[in-house]
Order: sequence, then structure tokens, then C-alpha cells
Amino acid sequence: MGKPVGTGVVIAAGADRGRQWLAGMPAKIPAFVSIVGFTETGLVPGISAAGATPAARRTTAIADAEVLVWGESRHFPLPPLVAGVSPVWITRAIGQRLGWPIHVWNSGLPQRPTVPHLDVGGQPARCVSTGMALPRSLVQRLWQGGGGGGGWLGGPPPLVGGNRPLGFFSGGGGGEFFF
Repeated sequence: MGKPVGTGVVIAAGADRGRQWLAGMPAKIPAFVSIVGFTETGLVPGISAAGATPAARRTTAIADAEVLVWGESRHFPLPPLVAGVSPVWITRAIGQRLGWPIHVWNSGLPQRPTVPHLDVGGQPARCVSTGMALPRSLVQRLWQGGGGGGGWLGGPPPLVGGNRPLGFFSGGGGGEFFF
């Protein structure tokens, strides 16, 4: 059994507002949704540590999803790091410790993820230097169907969210959200 929202929460800033937000949250077990995607910006040499080569960065998000869901990379290796541990291991440990269900949403990878996932109809993004990484209409549709409208979950928008520029955790183009 997972732990409900608010269990063991430490509010680091904005204590009054944080307590008010927590008081309004239903006592339910949140789900962890990892949104995976890809941006050609990650292919620019030297821009990302999420793969030693541009080719490796094309599959970093899939490798991360494998570790997140299965606890190991079965089809795509995690990229080597200069120091430390891949952030996906930290995310997995937290999810396992809290007992929260894990979901993967494909928002635009160059190839299908190898783990069970929901394909939300995105596409790989072009490099930001093009001036339009994704068509505005696609961004609006994804926003309405996902976190902005709560559509794919059939529930409220995200409770806690975070994303990484150029990255799923740190690499492929995506974000992590708790619902």
C-alpha cells in the first residue's frame, strides 16, 4: 500500500500556503507519471550529459523508462556518467519506497518505448534553434489532454511536477509528474 499525499511532507518555503495546499488534497495514493519525449536540441555536441554521443541520446529516455519501470535497462543501456548515479535510480527508489504506481507517457520519442506506456500523440521536437520545436497546435492539444486539463488521467491536474530542459530526468526530453 502506498503512502498518501502529505505523508511525511516537509514544507521548505511558503509554510502557510503549503499547509493550505496540503489540507485541500484528498487523502489518496498519487501516481507517478514519467513523460518521455525527445528533442533534436539534445543532438547538439556538448549540450547534454545524457549520453556520450548524439546517437546515445536518442535512446536515453527509453533506457531511463526501462529502469524506472523494470529496475534495469533491458534493451537500451543507460549512458555512462562522469560521476554520480543516474537520477532515474533516485526516482525509482522514491517511487518504490512510497509504493506509488508508475506510468510512462510517450510524448514524442523517435521510437516506441519498450515498457508499457500511453502514447499521447506527440512527436519528436526539432531543435529550439529552428524557432519552432513543435507546432503550436500540437502543444495546445497535448496541454489540453494532459496536465493542463487532466484529460488522460480523468482527474485533477498534477499535484507536484518538474521537468528538465533537454531531458527526461537529465537526458531525452520530458518530465516527471505526480498526480
